[in-house]
Amino acid sequence: MPELNKAACAINLMNTGTGECVIDPKLIRGAIRTPKGKIFNATELLALQVTLAAARLAALKSNRIFPIDGFTTPTDNSEETVFQTMGDGSQVPVRDGHYRWLFQYQKGGLCKSIALRSHNFQDTEWLFFDDNNLLIGYRRQITPGVYGLAGIPLVFHAMPWKMATGSEVSAYRVMFDFEAKYINDYLGFVQADFPLSEIQGLQNLVLRQTGASAAGVIKIQVLAGCDYANQYDLYNTELAAVGLWTAINAATGNAISLTSVVADPNAKAFTITLTAADPDYPAIAGGLVTLNLADPAALDAADVSGYEGIPVTVQRG
Repeated sequence: MPELNKAACAINLMNTGTGECVIDPKLIRGAIRTPKGKIFNATELLALQVTLAAARLAALKSNRIFPIDGFTTPTDNSEETVFQTMGDGSQVPVRDGHYRWLFQYQKGGLCKSIALRSHNFQDTEWLFFDDNNLLIGYRRQITPGVYGLAGIPLVFHAMPWKMATGSEVSAYRVMFDFEAKYINDYLGFVQADFPLSEIQGLQNLVLRQTGASAAGVIKIQVLAGCDYANQYDLYNTELAAVGLWTAINAATGNAISLTSVVADPNAKAFTITLTAADPDYPAIAGGLVTLNLADPAALDAADVSGYEGIPVTVQRG
């Protein structure tokens, strides 16, 4: 407890003995961007797999986690402790150096690199995990005497890719720069009982119109991946459901109800019929409508797992 005129020296000295079980982080294999200010409490950590699986599906990106795995070729460019040399030649520590970690990855290639670079130049917080599924962050107070696991505030940068040389593959790299105190003085960790690499980031489902719109009838293909592979054969039954689609009047921002969504095997697309009687249905032919899929959690519940729709704006016909 703070007291007037009482120095804070040496009041928190810890004993230096250790038992047989020690914490010794192994190779860092991945990282998870966490929501700004998020502290995982004891209840969430006890159900860690469920907690992270749900967090990756959050409808709002500000509430979502963004995992990266498959780190290889770690490079430790960390700064050494900074000392001042005094007039008598002695050295006095000024501050701990920053950790500066660089990792290479191959899975996802240039498509992953482009996605990760959208996280550059932001104020971000991250957890790391190692070969033994130790999840590492910092121990942050929730309320007095109650603590949870928080992401480390840091500078993240997905580097520009480097070309293949004939002796080396193309290089995709990410860098993390942060203060040493977070995983030394305030270290927080959880030993996961499942492979943390199983928590994967979402993939985009790109919506593309095929053919011309009729009056309130629009045909949409659902594509995924760098090759824009048509997902019709995988999800033609699941996505033929009104509840998994949304329509918005692009001029007013108001939702438009749907009459039906029907799978079209010839076009490998979904025929979406807007409800013309809806007061938010565009009154003028050629009015713009923004179509999208339901949020990631709703898609996951319908067995379209690990995806988020990217909206498309089209004429209603």
